[in-house]
Amino acid sequence: SRNPYDLNRFSGGSSGGSGAGIGSNLGLIGLGSDTGGSVRIPAAQQALIGLRPTQGLFSRTGIVPTRLPLDTGGILGRTVRDVAKLTTVLAGFQDPLDPISFYSENITVPNYEDYLVPNALACMKFGIVLDYVETLDGDANSKALFHQAVENMTAAGATFVNFTVPGWKANFNGTEQIRGFPNADGIPRARNTSFGDATSYYANPGGASSYFLVDGMYEAMQSCNPFKEDLEAYLSGGTTTSPVKTALEILASGLIHPKQYLRFYNGATVTYTKASFASDIRYRGATCGGCSELEENVCRMGLRKSMLDAMALEGIDALVYLALSNPPKVLGDKISPMGVNSGLSSWSGTPSITVPIGFVAYPGAGAAVSPALPVAMEILGKPFAEHTIIKAAYGVETLLMARMPPRGFGECGVTNLVVPQTRKAA
Repeated sequence: SRNPYDLNRFSGGSSGGSGAGIGSNLGLIGLGSDTGGSVRIPAAQQALIGLRPTQGLFSRTGIVPTRLPLDTGGILGRTVRDVAKLTTVLAGFQDPLDPISFYSENITVPNYEDYLVPNALACMKFGIVLDYVETLDGDANSKALFHQAVENMTAAGATFVNFTVPGWKANFNGTEQIRGFPNADGIPRARNTSFGDATSYYANPGGASSYFLVDGMYEAMQSCNPFKEDLEAYLSGGTTTSPVKTALEILASGLIHPKQYLRFYNGATVTYTKASFASDIRYRGATCGGCSELEENVCRMGLRKSMLDAMALEGIDALVYLALSNPPKVLGDKISPMGVNSGLSSWSGTPSITVPIGFVAYPGAGAAVSPALPVAMEILGKPFAEHTIIKAAYGVETLLMARMPPRGFGECGVTNLVVPQTRKAA
């Protein structure tokens, strides 16, 4: 799919179809799946609200697994109100087909619309994750918009402190480099995507993009990706009528896009399993809990506790940073960084939401300047505190009124839709 703000640019990948469709006003609201940013990236690139909930708040049943321990459903909408309404509908269902949905069994799900209040930012305290703002090759205009948004939020009654996540070393930022931290085999490697190189994403149990300090050593948190095992469980389960049941059958079909063939081949032909990985001392990430779900993973829960303890010490309600450090890439560009900053929420299993903060013009494809492209802030909250980040996002939305529809795409022909005032398209 193409980005409706510039048809020569990327729409965010993965859930980019939902993002482009909602962003171009072809629908009211969309659903997607988010592993490492696949809801929030398209939302940021299409001036949408994108919610990744706390892992366990939404059931994962029916979602084709990419990396099941990190996967969750998410929501893309043009307004915070639309997203709040659907969150109320989807949240808190204890699904016997998805064990992590029981993480939320003791949570009272509110009506999230109740938190869409005037002066929503007043008395809220935010931590600015500067590692996800002042990236080395991040776009200067995006940084300036972020800092201007912080100034406006301060004037609206919010307070801010700089924040560092203790023990967190990540590849999910504008540089998209491993920056000297070794893989499981001890060899440092540069990376050119937010998840690591194309082959390791599906297959290499030693490929690591994020690290967390455990017992004085950095453990590779991206060590296990049981893509084949989880995909085949999905294909053989009761939620699909797929005529194929194995990854090798898909591989043999000849229907895989050539650009994705090697990636899928490596995932479809792995021989390790979740059980064998968990006991294999060659992979440092096995000490985190192997391929386990969130609450059984020592590194992920350690990251969450470390982050929450530091937030509590400062009295912080939520963290803020640039959702993306760079503009949507021109189609075919395999060199420019995406500037993905979404990993912290994914690895810690905490909720986050993107909200537009403005538009900037960038060098275009075959033109002096492309149409104005969206820039977004991401707001990360505490587990099952979706109400807090939805309230904050509503405060930013109503304060900045930053979203404008893309040129050439009209508004939805739907009556009784509550949409805040937006600027006219340029």
